[in-house]
Amino acid sequence: FYEERKLLQEKSLETKKELLNKAKELNDTELNSTKDWDTTTKKMVGVQNEWKKAGYSASKDNKVLWKEFRAVCNDFFDRKSAFFKTQNGVYKENETLKAQLVEKAMELLNTSDFKSGTKQLIELQKKWKKLGHAGRHAEQKLWKKFKSTGDDFFKKKEAYFKEKDESQLVNLDLKEK
Repeated sequence: FYEERKLLQEKSLETKKELLNKAKELNDTELNSTKDWDTTTKKMVGVQNEWKKAGYSASKDNKVLWKEFRAVCNDFFDRKSAFFKTQNGVYKENETLKAQLVEKAMELLNTSDFKSGTKQLIELQKKWKKLGHAGRHAEQKLWKKFKSTGDDFFKKKEAYFKEKDESQLVNLDLKEK
């Protein structure tokens, strides 16, 4: 019984050493995007779950491995937290810039100079494309507002020129008569 138990503990210890190496590999991976972080986090959580299932091993060796494993995991999640804090700062800045673009677009709704208004709106659209993402909570709200404002401007422009064309046709008819 004890020999069998000792073999299980040794097997568990080897498994935990392998899991520690996997965790170190994941921690050493260069991650630059949200998608990379999400994928690697799932893998790290999987390694942690495998660790829990690995079973019991001799306490002296297990304690040393556990401390090292825990330190690697903590370092990984600390780096992840720092990345997303930075990312959220960028999102906040982009949200502010995009909100300003929405305000400028709304100001263009009151213009009657459609030629310059069209140029300005197209420039605002180009700036919008160059700006990065504003975060999943703000991006869609801002985009819908920006898009509808642009659509309203072009509808107003179209209606103005349609009315102008109709009045010119009426004038043409009067002149021909």
